[in-house]
Amino acid sequence: MNKPNLLITSAGRRTKLVEYFKRELQGGGKVITADCSDLAPALYTSDKGYIIPPVTDESYLRKLMEICSVENVSAVLSLIDTELPILAGHKNALESVGVKPIISDERSVDICSDKIKMHNFLGRHGFDNVKTFEDLDAFLSSRTKENFPFPVFLKQRFGSASSGAHKIDNLESLKAALGGKDNLIIQEFIDGRELGIDVYVDLISREIISIFIKEKFLMRSGETDKAVSVLHPDVSALVADFVKRLGLIGPLDMDVIEKNGRYFIIDVNSRFGGGYPLAYECGENYPLYIINNLLGMVNEPRIGRYVAGVKMMKHDDVVIVRP
Repeated sequence: MNKPNLLITSAGRRTKLVEYFKRELQGGGKVITADCSDLAPALYTSDKGYIIPPVTDESYLRKLMEICSVENVSAVLSLIDTELPILAGHKNALESVGVKPIISDERSVDICSDKIKMHNFLGRHGFDNVKTFEDLDAFLSSRTKENFPFPVFLKQRFGSASSGAHKIDNLESLKAALGGKDNLIIQEFIDGRELGIDVYVDLISREIISIFIKEKFLMRSGETDKAVSVLHPDVSALVADFVKRLGLIGPLDMDVIEKNGRYFIIDVNSRFGGGYPLAYECGENYPLYIINNLLGMVNEPRIGRYVAGVKMMKHDDVVIVRP
């Protein structure tokens, strides 16, 4: 059985993930990458790299489909949040030319992409929920009623990779930070144990195959930089419940903060997370699960089979491209 050719868009710096896919394909299929910048290192570590327009360009989807046709691509996945609604919204168009978008449905992606909608979803389904305010008036009204304390956390409603997110210590600084800017939300600041969770939901059976939990020590540019694997049955159960309720599939990335026996879901990304390499090195082989699904094979669940105490420390490497 011929192995598939895969297209990874917005590949950026994710050279390790490209390496994992190439390893699992064992030369039986190609890993194609695309990015809007010719300085994306992953373009030069894949079997072939393409420079494409940004997702906001009207020619983006057409160019993507051209690459799929030229390279005989079987499936496409994106590594950045802003592309996910586009892929989810054009699933039928891509599938009509034989390309499988590895992405959840449009409704689920929309909720994951919008922090207000996610906050409302969590509240409706009874999950521990960080207090979230759409604007300053809503925050001030709540603060008057509940004596809501500082610090708070300011972040973009539709942000990616912690873009623009920072802690605010007083009302004056908050007003200054909000001044004239759109799509900023205010959240309760919770100082607790930060956990990153990688999840894989089988594309065929829709069963959860893997839940991998790591404790984060350090973040850099919105991605996990240093972490250690942990086993946490309570968090696994919480994540499984959440994922099933929202109907997510494929590779997922979640952040949970644990404080005083409560578990707050902070962010959910319907894509590979930047800290996924630790999961792979612990045996949670999502590239292989994807390849199996594309070949029509259902993966067997393996929840909690990895080893705790494995540490990951990212470090710099270089890609040289000669003229």
